[in-house]
Amino acid sequence: MSLATLQYAVQTFGSLGVSVHGIGYYMVLAGFAILGAILAGVAALATVRFLKRIGDMSPGQFIVFMAMVGLGLIIIGTLLPA
Repeated sequence: MSLATLQYAVQTFGSLGVSVHGIGYYMVLAGFAILGAILAGVAALATVRFLKRIGDMSPGQFIVFMAMVGLGLIIIGTLLPA
C-alpha cells in the first residue's frame, strides 16, 4: 500500500461513491473504522467516569469547573474562524 492509497481513502470519506477500489482502499477504511470504534468506546468510558466525578464535587469545585469550561469555550470560539 502506498501513501496515495491512504490519501485517496481519506479524500473519499466526504463523498460516498459506489465505484470499485483496490483491496488497499478497503483495508484503510477498515482500519479507520476500527480506530473510530475504539475512540468511541474510550470517549463513552471517559464520559461515564467524568459524570461520576461531577457528582462528587463540592459546590465550590463545580463553580470553578463551570468557569473553566466557559473560559475554554470563549477561547475556542475566539480562535475558530467565523
